[in-house]
Amino acid sequence: MVRKSLILLSVLMIAATLLYAQKVTSPDGKKAAKITGYVVDLKCATGLDVKDREHPVSCALMPACAEKGFAVVSKDNLYKLDENGNKLALGILKETKTKKGLAVAVVGTLKDGLLYVDTMSEVK
Repeated sequence: MVRKSLILLSVLMIAATLLYAQKVTSPDGKKAAKITGYVVDLKCATGLDVKDREHPVSCALMPACAEKGFAVVSKDNLYKLDENGNKLALGILKETKTKKGLAVAVVGTLKDGLLYVDTMSEVK
């Protein structure tokens, strides 16, 4: 009886995992994403938390850097932002009092390393 219960439980867990995976990935292959990391311009981004968390906001706002677009670096992963994400990042960069290492929380979808941003807010 215990064996049957364990087998049934295993089957239910696998089914639940498969259903969850289907909900998280949309038909076009985008995956839901909630990422907290540091905004860095693509010209200067290294993809390493230890370096990008010290990136000056003033540098990211320089025309030569800002025109390249922005990324969020989190856990040594670089996520390039879509057009909306670039607009939101630029707005936050212009308004923040932070001098180095602008931390943000991003909600959106992810596909092929590109982060399609729905919302972005500064993390204090």
